[in-house]
Amino acid sequence: MRAVSGRLAAAAGVLNLVLAAALARLAFGSLPETVGRPTGLWHPCLPGPYGHGRAGWSPLLLAVVAVPVALGALVAWRSPQGQARALAAVAAGMLAAVGMAMVAIPTGLCVS
Repeated sequence: MRAVSGRLAAAAGVLNLVLAAALARLAFGSLPETVGRPTGLWHPCLPGPYGHGRAGWSPLLLAVVAVPVALGALVAWRSPQGQARALAAVAAGMLAAVGMAMVAIPTGLCVS
């Protein structure tokens, strides 16, 4: 494979940072219901033990997040050493961490 330019690595890093910030913003307020429910990525009440459930994001969110994370990591791997490579790598890791946290951490409790 050919090496990619530093500009592409920087663009991939900035894009992944913007996506991570947008996902983090979706976790609060009424946005999970507003955005997540029509897309099918938000579950208002998943049944749990003792009649209590949790509201949270579907594991399918990880599949959606995996595409830009993989592209960002590939661009970072193929780009020359420098700040753009570091930006692409850190941003890909940050987006992956935000996606995993949104799926793993319940954002609310409910009675199922």
